[in-house]
Amino acid sequence: MTTSRPLHSHRSTFPQVKPRSTAGVLGDRTSDTDAMSLKVGKEIPFRAWSRGFLSNLLNPRFGLFFMAMLPQFIPEGAPHFLMGLTLALIHNAIDLIWFSLLILGVHFLGPWLNKPPVQQGLDCVAGLVVITFGAKLIIPVVL
Repeated sequence: MTTSRPLHSHRSTFPQVKPRSTAGVLGDRTSDTDAMSLKVGKEIPFRAWSRGFLSNLLNPRFGLFFMAMLPQFIPEGAPHFLMGLTLALIHNAIDLIWFSLLILGVHFLGPWLNKPPVQQGLDCVAGLVVITFGAKLIIPVVL
């Protein structure tokens, strides 16, 4: 004859799960309870560039974009490889200029952008943009 025990007493059937620390997931922290104590290390420029280059090289969307978009801009009779390479280099030069200007702008405006009233204003503007796009999508369906 077996004795009946409640299910919660069977430790081998239902092992206890203990919460794990998130310190290793979120980075080096001095304390698990302080969310703002995340240490930010200085990134080596070449390492940052090579990480971005490798992620673009391994990203299939990057290659698909060039295969889908660039052929329509290659003139008739032009060597496809050289013209495609030239167009890709022009695209990369434009990206380099744009992101350099964006980085410089954020660098100089960083102290102002980190003020709470400015962040709240940007949140409000972003929210209004999302609501406007949503309204623009839903109004033709409803009416």
